[in-house]
Amino acid sequence: MWIVLTVTGFFAATLSATIGMAGGTFLLAAMLVAGLTPFAAIPLHAAVQLFSNGTRGVVFREHLRWKPLLIFLIFMVPGPFIGLSLLNDLPTATVTILLSVFIFYATWAPKWGLDRLPENVAFGIAGVLCGLLGVVIGAVGPVLAPFFLRGSFTKEELIGTKALCQCGTHLVKIIAFASFPTAALQQWELLPPLAIAVILGTFLGKKLLSRLSEGRFTFIYKMVLTLLAIKLLHTGLTGG
Repeated sequence: MWIVLTVTGFFAATLSATIGMAGGTFLLAAMLVAGLTPFAAIPLHAAVQLFSNGTRGVVFREHLRWKPLLIFLIFMVPGPFIGLSLLNDLPTATVTILLSVFIFYATWAPKWGLDRLPENVAFGIAGVLCGLLGVVIGAVGPVLAPFFLRGSFTKEELIGTKALCQCGTHLVKIIAFASFPTAALQQWELLPPLAIAVILGTFLGKKLLSRLSEGRFTFIYKMVLTLLAIKLLHTGLTGG
């Protein structure tokens, strides 16, 4: 199992460092397919993504946008503790379907998208959503990504700032899981090889990003978001 997940982690981190998302979702899906339970996979995934997103934040440190990052983190912090306490009561399928609709709308709405909101308001809302939903759906990248579809971010600013937003979310999520009495922290022996793999994948992804123009990056970003929304919709409707 660890070899397959380590290789998957490398390619997932490369993908995330190139287009800013999708790698975490891909890795979480691989963990579940490999047989990990959600309560084992989600905290382990959060720990691996802490290394992956933290590395992206470091390699893109010169491009970080600190104000939206700090606003996001302030509003995100209480969310995982609230979301974890409601984990068994939330209708996961309904939440997943609503998220898919939200992502479709936020990605393609021409006049009433999230870029119409003031930046501070948008990232405050993003923090609340990612904090609450991170423990429910595991990978928050698809939830956060539409909030970066505004002309004020370059591709490097987007990837670096988004990475640290997610890094904060995963850190608080780990703390929330550790403090929850029924959250089983399992399979931690997989963490060291996965951490090394995602760090190496991040450096490769940065090199690939330098070959993408802003226009092509935005197009690919929207296409990947659309595919993730379709996958979420399918999961919500079919349960798999």
